[in-house]
Formats: sequence, structure tokens, C-alpha cells
Amino acid sequence: MKKYLRKFYPGIILFAFFAILTGIEEKAGSSSTPPPPQQGMLKKNNDNKRQLSPAVTYAIKAGLNTSSHTLTVTERIVWKNQTRFGTDKVFLHLYPNAYSSSESKFMHGRPLDEDQSTRLLFNRILVNGKTKELYYHFPDENYKADSTVGYIRLDTTLNSGDSVLIDLDFTLFVPKAFGRWGRDTGDDIYFFAQWFPKAGVFRNKYWYCEPFHSFAEFYSDFARYDLELSIPDEYTAASSAGTTGVSRESGMVKYNFTADYVTDLSFVVHRNLEYFPERYISKSGKTINIYYYLRSINSSNLPRLSRAVSKSVEYLEKNIGEYPFTNLTIVDIPPGMGEVANMEYPGLFTFEAGFFPAIETRYPEKIIIHELIHQYFYATVANNETKEAWLDEGITSFLTSKIISEVYGRQNSSFRVFNYYTFDGIEFLNLRGLPVIYTLTSAEVPVFTSALVPYYRYARAGSLSQPSDQLFNAGTYFAITYSKAELLFATIDRYLPEGKLLRILSEYYRTYKFRHAAPEDLLKLINRNGSPEVEQLIKVFYKTAAACDYSVTGIEERGDVVNVFVQRVEDAVIPIKVALYTERDTLVKTVTPSDRITRVVFNTPDNIIGAEVDPGRRNMLDINFANNSFASNYSAEGLIYITLRWFFWMQSLLIVSGGLA
Repeated sequence: MKKYLRKFYPGIILFAFFAILTGIEEKAGSSSTPPPPQQGMLKKNNDNKRQLSPAVTYAIKAGLNTSSHTLTVTERIVWKNQTRFGTDKVFLHLYPNAYSSSESKFMHGRPLDEDQSTRLLFNRILVNGKTKELYYHFPDENYKADSTVGYIRLDTTLNSGDSVLIDLDFTLFVPKAFGRWGRDTGDDIYFFAQWFPKAGVFRNKYWYCEPFHSFAEFYSDFARYDLELSIPDEYTAASSAGTTGVSRESGMVKYNFTADYVTDLSFVVHRNLEYFPERYISKSGKTINIYYYLRSINSSNLPRLSRAVSKSVEYLEKNIGEYPFTNLTIVDIPPGMGEVANMEYPGLFTFEAGFFPAIETRYPEKIIIHELIHQYFYATVANNETKEAWLDEGITSFLTSKIISEVYGRQNSSFRVFNYYTFDGIEFLNLRGLPVIYTLTSAEVPVFTSALVPYYRYARAGSLSQPSDQLFNAGTYFAITYSKAELLFATIDRYLPEGKLLRILSEYYRTYKFRHAAPEDLLKLINRNGSPEVEQLIKVFYKTAAACDYSVTGIEERGDVVNVFVQRVEDAVIPIKVALYTERDTLVKTVTPSDRITRVVFNTPDNIIGAEVDPGRRNMLDINFANNSFASNYSAEGLIYITLRWFFWMQSLLIVSGGLA
């Protein structure tokens, strides 16, 4: 382990170095054949005794005109007040309006091309059959041009158990792909996500209905969706919902999709993706229908995708619980469609692989596994992703690394050129997608390592308890929500007996499936089944933005008494192990160093080799593993290695810089 770490630290160090409610109102076998009809997508599990009664039902009829790129929609929303508080308004998410102005919160001042601009154009708004006006709500005073949140005033207060019927007629221009939805440059693929007016969440007398954020996620109630979609017959549709009917008439094909008790609805319309249906039979005997829609360039890689899916389901059913749905749709998104790729929805997810890389890179397997896990943590155990995105992203990222490690073993380092071609090696600096400083020598990437670099860059930027949408920028959001959360779960896993965290996550899944969970729900389970050490980890890394770095600064020998000096470089105070290595033995003590310098006393008559803090690297949140050890005898081997590598990289940088000049 020490020999390996000595080789890996320089890359990590250089990689990290280079990486440095007041409202204002305003009016306002391949085939293109569609899959056979299915019985919806919900798998009602025997161990879930809750009566599934959604707060919202959506009945949507939509027709797509691929010549004008417009969607004509009639939408009926039935919203039921399932709380004990009354409300005289119904709030709606109007996500497509984020693309109507550069001054929206989503655009954040970025330029918006004409073919990327759109908004919901309402022709009719009825509430219980009576014409109503839609008002825009601006919860953020800095974005008064934002119109992604609206509300309708009700004539009377809607009390507990009451329902309201809202009818909406609107048209929507489908822009060039930007953000989560849109069409590709050849108009061959139309992807729809966050495209229709959706009710906010009413809890504790308050409507949770946040604007469309540039990097934060979404929060919505479980609902029933019925979608009738008409498209030109040269196209094919696939949805996150189950297909319940397909018919053709006058050059059009009509699809009926249904989903029960899910939090979202998305679909894709295409004319050049190849369709590959598969069936996976789980160990419990349940059949899961898997529908792949792949670009022809990637169809030969179906076995790799299929293995990633089957192995993920196998691992999750063994360690977490039964797969929640009966259908899963997987869509291969071409490059250039932005954030349409690599996104999850209940019963569907997308991925983008560019030019398929070597399997040793574990890409796109890692994306496939990550998005599939979201069917457990996001689609089934839901949470407020706008404010608490780390909860599902952290668990999902942690389990992704676990599955990659267990199923695939070794993962090689790689980098992408122009975000399309993948090469083995390590990239340290790139310029507009072109590598500038890199090595073509591939290195093994230890499990959880990919989370380290983003975390190192923003280790002190925020706490997990901080609302996700209030983090400083997208880089901070990713580092905290994904990387820090993953590393915290990895650290807890290493502090607990083997397999115990997986059992806790399994209990969390069984308890909160088809419900919204809060961070406290999971943290209470961990603390109840954990240890005082784990409780301290959560206290520090969940509640604060403190960084962690312990180092060994010296060894003092006084006869048989050996003092090891441990320095607390950063603010975090956690329990750690300190090891003393001798010629005959390894002595270990557990301490919680709160002082800046702590003396750890050992007794041994043996000759001392060195000392190390956190042997075995239980604490994955240490921002500098390079200072964890101290050797009694000086060796110049490591210094020479780093110097030679640094010389090579700086020489490469100067050559490239000279060429640019």
C-alpha cells in the first residue's frame, strides 16, 4: 500500500493544484418498432403496506409538430390537499419559462440564442371550469425576470381532503437542446423533461415551489400520470411511463403512457435510434422489461450496457432491496445535447458515451450504474432535491463506486478529447477540450478516488446541511452534493463493521420507499446503528464546512517510550487511528486529537521504522494524505520521483505555451 500511494500522490497533488416569502405579482434485434403495451411501470411491493394515494393526477394530451417544432398540449391537473392546513392558492412549476430570458435564474445572464428560446404560451386556464389568471411569483429578488414559478388564486380555501380541478391549454416551442430538454441539431431526437406545468409541494402551510435553478434539482409530489402523445409516424416515442396503447391513423402514431405514484414524467421522440428490448429475471423471479434506444454507432456495445444493468440490479437486490419498477427505458443521447444526457427520471435514464471507450475506463458503465441506482434513491425514496440534493446523490455515488469495485475491479485512468474520444492516461490541464498537460501512461484508479479532486478544490466551501441551491456555484454544488457526500458515506462505511452501512441503507429504503425522506431520517438510522465515532463524523462533516487534515510531524524516542506527534492542520476534530511501525510489530491507538499538536505515547523496545496517522485510510475526507506518515530514516527516492515528473510536466506546459504565443 505504501509503495502504491507513493506513486499516486504526485498525480493527486498536481491534479488538485491545476483544478484550483415576499412575492411580487404579475399576470401573466434492432428495430424502430415501439415496445408492446405494458401494464404501467409501478411494482407494488408486498412489503410496502402504505395505501398509495397520490396528491396529484395529471391527464395530458400532447401533439408534436416536427415541422414547426411545437408541442400543443391540453393538461388536466387534479390536486388534492392531503395536509391538515388550508390553502387559497395552487402553485405551479413553469420550468420551460427558464428559456424565455437571459435574466431568468436558470440562465443567470448567459446569452440565449433565438432557437434556444421558448416559453409556455397559455390559451386557456380553468379552475373547476371557471376562467382564471396565472400570476408569476418571484421568491428571489435578484431575478425578477424569472417566470418559472406561478400560482392561481382559488375562489375559496381548499381544506384538508378537498380537491381542485385545473385545466390548461398551451403551446410550447421545442428549442435546440439546452439544459435538460430540447431537440438535436438534425431534428432526429426530441427529448422532453421538466416540460409541463407541475404542481408544487404543499407542506406545513407552505408551498415549496422554487424557481428553476441553474444547477439545483427538483422537488415534486408523487403523482399519477396519463399521457396521450401524437407524433408523425416517421418517429417513435418512448417514455419513463409504461406504454398502454399504440395506434396509427392519417400519418400519425398515438401513444398512451401511464405511470402510477412517481414524481416525474419524461419522454423521447426519435427517428434514428435502434431499439433493443431485453428481459431481466431477478433472483426473486420478477421480470424487469428493459428497453434500450441506442445510436447505431453504439449498438455493438449493447452487451456492455446490459451487463452493467444486470449486475447493478443483482447487487442492489442483494444489498438494498427489490427493484421497484417493472419497466426501465435507457436512451443513448448524441453529443451536443448538453445536460439532456446522463440524467435520471422514474423509469428512464439517459447517457452519452461519445466514441465508446475501452472497458477498462469503466465509462459509460459508471454512468449506467449511477443512473440505475437513482431508481432506488430518487425515484422510489424521494427527497427535496432542490434543498437536500446530497441525500440521493451521495448515496448513489457511494453505491456506484461500490458496484464498480466489486463487479469490475480495476479501473484505469482516462481523459476525453473534445469530450468525445477517450484515451488511457491522466490529464492535468486542458484548453477548450484539448489536453495540454497529460500522460498516456494509464494508472489504476482506487475506489472513491474520482471524488477526491472536486472535494479537494472546494473542501471548505460548504456543509452538507446547507441548502443545495444556496451553494456558491456549479463547481461547489458538485463538490459538496456529490463528492463530499460520497466520501462521507465511504468514511462511515470504513468506520463501521463490514456490510453494516449497506444494511442501514437497506432499512432506509424499505422504510421510506414511495415517500419523501429527509436527511434526519437517514442520519438517525445511522446514529442508532452506528457508534460514537460515526456520530462525531456526522456532526463534523454534515453540520459544518470544516476541512480535515491530520499529519505526523515527528517521532521522539526515550528508551522504550516513543512519542508520536500528531498535528491537527485543519479545523475538523474526529477520532483517528495512529500506528507506530517497528521492526517486529505494528502498534495502533485510537485518539481524537482536538489540540493543534497531540502527543500519542507508545511503549516498545523495538527499533522504530516510522509512524502513520489513519493507517488503512478510513477517513476519505482527509484533504492531504501525503503528510500522514513519518519515517525515521530519510529517503530521497520519493523526492527524486516527484522532481522528475514535475520537470516533465512543466516542460510540456512551456512548449505548449510557447506555441500558443
